[in-house]
Parts: sequence; structure tokens; C-alpha cells
Amino acid sequence: MRIMRKYLCLFILMGGLGFSFLQSNAQSIDMQFVESPNTDCANNTACFLIQIRSTDGGDYIGNASIRFTYNSSAILFDGFYSGGSPDLAYLNTGAYTDINFTNDAACTGVNYLEHSYDGRFAGDFLLTLVLLGNTNFLTPCINISDGAWYDVSEICFDLLDPNADPMLEFIGVENGAPSDGSPNQTNFNDGTNDVSNKYSNGSFGHFTSPVLLSCACPVNLLIDEMTVLQASHQAANLIETNGSVIVGMGDNVEFRSNELDVHPGFEVDLGGEFAFYNDPCSVPISLSQSRLNTNNQNSNDEDKAK
Repeated sequence: MRIMRKYLCLFILMGGLGFSFLQSNAQSIDMQFVESPNTDCANNTACFLIQIRSTDGGDYIGNASIRFTYNSSAILFDGFYSGGSPDLAYLNTGAYTDINFTNDAACTGVNYLEHSYDGRFAGDFLLTLVLLGNTNFLTPCINISDGAWYDVSEICFDLLDPNADPMLEFIGVENGAPSDGSPNQTNFNDGTNDVSNKYSNGSFGHFTSPVLLSCACPVNLLIDEMTVLQASHQAANLIETNGSVIVGMGDNVEFRSNELDVHPGFEVDLGGEFAFYNDPCSVPISLSQSRLNTNNQNSNDEDKAK
């Protein structure tokens, strides 16, 4: 029953846009996800930009829908906004920010409505762009024919697992005409905003990575009695221990960073191996101190033992 309601809501959100896949332009729209510099691992926030471009003659964007799925065990969003149903709007988890192809007071041409989005169902997200009118007499303010990437929006999720693949994947036909009869998939009207004039979809730049780039390398790393020791721990600046941290018999653990600061309680048991290397990783954005929280383990004072 919930699945039926879900698709009903998706069609309602997109109602009024008109979908008739009678023909598709030779021009196409590429899409990609990129990690936003607003990702904040210390505060469990993962942010991504949706970007589009055309490298084969596409210029203006009319009504459009961008749909994608994601790994809801890694990141999570829960919210809904539609200009036609403001009473239904809510945002419980995450954040959404229009960037381009939205209502712009500075635009003297054909303007857009604010973005509508449906992120109520974990792992599924639908974004809708609405152009007010067509381009017969005025033109939209953004022309994408230069081949550059243009930000559509930024979506921030709650970060549930920084070591899991977020698996952000666009839904629709890649490198081809949008499917007839599938209006809930990714598709773009051209600048005429005639529903029979669809751009072809170009390449889909999904975001699939074992870890978020900005979470893979913390600036400073605190290892304490709640940390489950791994074979290797790495930071851009400092690794610091606190309390009981024990490298037990049979364990082989290495710390790699610019500096190491061990405190009483760190120890290496007989049969355990530990090494420190001045081998910091690179961090793409400034992050505050990270902390690894998991199951109990113990330790004692040595900055290098092997």
C-alpha cells in the first residue's frame, strides 16, 4: 500500500508539467553529483551538489525532473516542498538549497518557480524545476550552451555512516531519449518549454565511493577506550590517544599522521605490534576533530613499538 501511495505522490508532484515523449532533441543534458564543501563530518552532515551541462548545443532549460536514489543506510533526507502545496511542506532531516533555475529576483527574462522536491521516502528523491512560460519572446537567465557545469541545487543529508557508499544514482535513461510513459524519471524540456520537445539525457555522473572524500581524512583523530582498533588509522595532522587503549596480542596496528600524542593508558601487549609513521593524509576541506566511536578496547604509554 505504501508503494502505491509513493508513486501517486510522485505523479501529483509532477502534475501540470505535461509529459509527452513524442520527440527528443539531438542535444543532451549531462548530470553529475559532486561532494559539496559544506559537508561537515564532525557534525554528521553530508552535502552534495547536483550539476548539469550540455556539450552538444543544448542552451535553455524548461520544466525538468531529476530523480535519484541513494543508500539510506549511509545518508538520510526527510522532507517535502511544493509551491502548489505549501501546507504539506516539511523538513525533518537534512537541508535543501536552490542555486540556479529557480526564482531569481535579478532575472529580467523568463523566470522559474522555487524548486519542488519530494524526499519523504528514504532512499528516493525527486526534484522538479518549473519554468514560467516559454522562450518565444523572452529567454531564461541561464544559458548552458558553453559546456560548463551549472549547479542546480545543494542537498545536505544526515550522515549515518561516513565509511559507507552513499550510492547517489540518477534514475532514467542514460545517453538516450527519456522513456515514454515514465514521467517520474529524469527528463528535461528544452527552452521552448513545449512538452513534446525533450532533450535527450546525456551522461549520468553517479556518486559512488567507499567513503566520503572529506570524511576519509580527518584533520585530528582521537582514539580512546571506545575505539575499535583497525590495522591503520590516519589523520592529516594529529592522532591522540586518551584513556585505556591497548594493542592486544595478535594485533598489528599503525598510526599515520603528522604528529602523535599518546597519554597514560596506551600500551602494547606481548605479541602485539604497533608502529607510528609520519605519513599524514590529505584533507580537502577544514574539518574539526573527528572521533571513532565503537566497542570497548584497552591501552598504555608508547609512541612507537614493534
